[in-house]
Amino acid sequence: MNMKSLICRRWPATMILATMAACSLLWSGPVLAAETPPDMPRMPAHAQPPGSEDDARQTTQTTQTTQTTQTTQKTQKTQKTQKTQKTQKTQKSQTSQTSQTSQTSQTSQTSQHSDCAPLLNHRVRPLMGPDTRPLCDEHAGKVLLIVNTASKCGFTPQFESLEALHQRYGAQGFEVLGFPSDDFRQELDSEEAVAQFCELNYGVSFPMFQKVHVTAGDAHPLYRDLAAATGSYPRWNFNKYLVDRSGQVIAHYGSGVLPTGEQLVGDIEALLQGAVDTDPG
Repeated sequence: MNMKSLICRRWPATMILATMAACSLLWSGPVLAAETPPDMPRMPAHAQPPGSEDDARQTTQTTQTTQTTQTTQKTQKTQKTQKTQKTQKTQKSQTSQTSQTSQTSQTSQTSQHSDCAPLLNHRVRPLMGPDTRPLCDEHAGKVLLIVNTASKCGFTPQFESLEALHQRYGAQGFEVLGFPSDDFRQELDSEEAVAQFCELNYGVSFPMFQKVHVTAGDAHPLYRDLAAATGSYPRWNFNKYLVDRSGQVIAHYGSGVLPTGEQLVGDIEALLQGAVDTDPG
């Protein structure tokens, strides 16, 4: 008789059921624990969930792209700023140089002879000559007749009478100074052509100088001073300005006043004799 039969005979019925259940359990072996799902393998600390590595890579790439874009934009902005500053500096330097050149040019047209009249301090270049020099160097202390000339003007024949004046009174300290000008569109293009024209056609021997502007706005500084003294710029070719021995402007004459006419000759002789009674205007 086995253990199961013995227990079932001797125990009360109420216990039999409980015992049977226990016996059944004993008979069938140890109670199996409820099945539990196998433990989920633990993810290493450095591991990432599926897809997270790609996401991280994309995030890193996006960050790097953003940083690269920002760096590029910053570099471009810096380069643009530097270029702008360099351009402004260059323009400022060029403006300064232009201003200095202009000032130097204006200064070079005026000599600094302290013992010379301001009018004769102006520097001019002889016709076809290489260098400028102050009028004071060769014409101080003389009575001067300053004339703006032209080779293709109706008054061009006045070259002949101007040369006659120069020859007649030159020994007494008188000179005619000729300044070719194309302000009225009646002068030859080159100084060489002007020189040849004057010499070949009229035998001009009085000093001739560089081509200059004589009208308001662009006038050479010498002509600005002549106009300031008389209140009149040349209105046409062969206007004449009479200057005394001290460098003061005495009178202005229009194109129609003949060089050998009574009015101009009388004023020249008065200055040569030391008697001044003329009106600069």
